[in-house]
Amino acid sequence: MNSEQQEGKNSILKEAWDRFLLYDKNASRIQSCFKREQFWILFLGVFVTILTLTKTQLLNDEIIERNFFIDELLQYLIILLPITISVLTAAANRLKKGNKWVLLRAGAEAIKREIFRYRVFEETIAIKEPTALSWKERLANKMNQISDKLVKTEVNMMALSPVEEKDRQKLKTYYGDYLSLLEPDDYIKDRIENQYGFYESKTKALERKLKRLYWLIYIIGGLGTLLAAAGFQLWVALTTTLAGTITTFLQYQQVENTLMIYNQAATNLSNIKAWWLALPDEKKKKTGNNKKIEKLVEENIKKLVEHTETALQNELSGWVQQMEDVLADLYKTSE
Repeated sequence: MNSEQQEGKNSILKEAWDRFLLYDKNASRIQSCFKREQFWILFLGVFVTILTLTKTQLLNDEIIERNFFIDELLQYLIILLPITISVLTAAANRLKKGNKWVLLRAGAEAIKREIFRYRVFEETIAIKEPTALSWKERLANKMNQISDKLVKTEVNMMALSPVEEKDRQKLKTYYGDYLSLLEPDDYIKDRIENQYGFYESKTKALERKLKRLYWLIYIIGGLGTLLAAAGFQLWVALTTTLAGTITTFLQYQQVENTLMIYNQAATNLSNIKAWWLALPDEKKKKTGNNKKIEKLVEENIKKLVEHTETALQNELSGWVQQMEDVLADLYKTSE
């Protein structure tokens, strides 16, 4: 079956993946904007402190004269930079890019969970009740619920960049044949092992970042003590500002909490995979000879998928709640 035939057969699956890509792409885009925004606010805050201390030190040491050109230039910058920070902060509080990023990420992951449910259940579990909704109809309903909920938030106040073919190619690179239906073993590979690999790489990167930032805080604290002992009390203010800036960075990045959440989610996925692999073949593969055994197999397949998707949902819900609390505190402090 070529790609066009497959897309026609699973048109609802293609639509679901496109909806995921729409939210995922724009979540990544707005996340980058939010991080750049916060970087410049923090950087300019440190820079204005450096300029203020430099001006004071130069005047105290009589290296420059008051109202001299360099003195006036530094004074203009010291006045201009806080105004720039205020403008950036006001724009950040008004546009709330951090909230939009978190909401779009949550929407994208929610749709992805429904996609993987559909891909397994459509392949392995038949709908026996004539009046019951098909798996396609259930996927469509879930997509509509997620999108309706998302559009009633701050996301409604932004233009979403459309999905392009290169975005689908990236998806194909990551998930392979993403329009196919899945047997349980394929689900283990495409969902559990794939997501576990993501957590594994992310936790290593987060641990390295956390260690570097903590060491940086300790070194800056030691430098402040050294400056005070050497008689440069004026510059202790800079070390205090730097330590506070790094602490703020750690807060809105949620490095420590994200590391703990990812480790817990990775452990849960590993446990679910171990449970499935421990099942005997007759409890996870249909033979068609015994309806009772067939029902047990379907129940185990549902457990595999639902426990996995619930574990991933819990990980995301914890992250979203923490980020919403941090962003609320960040905007409140800025105001």
